[in-house]
Amino acid sequence: MSNSFLKRDSYIHGEYILKKLNIDVYEGDLEIREPTIIQSSSEKIVIKGTLECYDDCEIDKNLECHNLRAYESDITVNGNLYVISDIRVKKGSLYVKGSLESPKVAIDNILEVDKSSKIERLSVGNMFKTQSGEIRILSIGNKVHAETLKSEKISVGNLVECDSIETDSISVGNKLECKQLKASKISVGGTLEVKEINAEKVSVGGIIKVDTAEISDKISVGGSLDVDNFIKSKEVEVGGTLNIKKGEIDNVDVGGILYVDSELKSIKIDVGGSIKSLGKITAEDIDVGGSIRCSNDLIVTNSLDVGNSIDVNGVLKGGRIDIGNRVSAVKIMAESLSTNTIETKDGVWARYVEVAKRGRVKGIIVAEHVYLNEKTSAETIYGKYVEIDDRCRVENIYGYNIKIGEQAKVYGEVKYKEDIKIDKDAFLASEPVKVEKIDLLDSFLTSLL
Repeated sequence: MSNSFLKRDSYIHGEYILKKLNIDVYEGDLEIREPTIIQSSSEKIVIKGTLECYDDCEIDKNLECHNLRAYESDITVNGNLYVISDIRVKKGSLYVKGSLESPKVAIDNILEVDKSSKIERLSVGNMFKTQSGEIRILSIGNKVHAETLKSEKISVGNLVECDSIETDSISVGNKLECKQLKASKISVGGTLEVKEINAEKVSVGGIIKVDTAEISDKISVGGSLDVDNFIKSKEVEVGGTLNIKKGEIDNVDVGGILYVDSELKSIKIDVGGSIKSLGKITAEDIDVGGSIRCSNDLIVTNSLDVGNSIDVNGVLKGGRIDIGNRVSAVKIMAESLSTNTIETKDGVWARYVEVAKRGRVKGIIVAEHVYLNEKTSAETIYGKYVEIDDRCRVENIYGYNIKIGEQAKVYGEVKYKEDIKIDKDAFLASEPVKVEKIDLLDSFLTSLL
């Protein structure tokens, strides 16, 4: 006895008589108005018209008919169901123990198919469950459970749970869980959890959790995106947190925090909050509102703008680098560097370096142009043009052309090749010495040519 009859114990216990029909082939339309089991001596029951049910009906074998209609009743087919034209179940459900094939199916409540479903257009008010489905247009009000789905367009109000989905377009109101997802356009209101995804555009209101993703155009997430393995995309936009192991993303836009576990290659990275990376980051342009902490090299070919501070446990290499507060790295190589505080082990090597008022420099600076704003302290400076503003404190200066401001102090050596200007109120621990060459600086400037 099927689930449909178990819901109606009164029929089983004798309040109504359970009708049994024996049919092999039925010519014309068949109408069922009481709880009925249709049986057959053959493997398939054929109704050459419409099967119309006004009460629960169980078909004990495979069924073939022209149309299937049901009203306020549940239909169970204990085999395969093939309907030439269409299926319509109002205020009821359809259960198929084998496979289902029909051009058009509309079920108000539940459609369960134990094996495969091949349908042109499917509409289910509540839940659809199948082993595998080839459905051109799929519209489900609540839930979908399947192993594999192939479709042109999928629309589900609440939840989708599948092993594999291949579709042009899928829209899910709440949550989509899938092992392999291939689609042109994906839209999920809440959460997307997928192992492998291949898509053109992805839009998710809440959270994405993915192992591997390849997105040809754009992925947009309102909350967070977690990538356990690898992501490749033209554009990624995340309102909250982006957490990736490894990625190749042309344009990254993150409102909160960007975490990188292994490596990120990009063209442009824009982060409102901060970047925290254990691996190497390479990009053409990076703009961060807060701070960057990188445990490996950070390579920026054009511009790097950071509102607060940056810590790089490796080489920081860039074109124009502008840091609001502090920069720390093993070594810095740049076209230009502007910041307040610099801390390096192997120095700063740049065309232009400017340190803001009351700044601090730990480690050498080697540059074409060096400018220290007033009240800045520094260690050793090499520069073709070096300007030390008022009240600065410096250990050593080696340059071609040097200017030392009012009440500035130099505690070590001052050597120059071409010209030097010293304010009368400046303090130098030793007399400046004009020299023919400054090996380290000469070699560096030659490399810039």
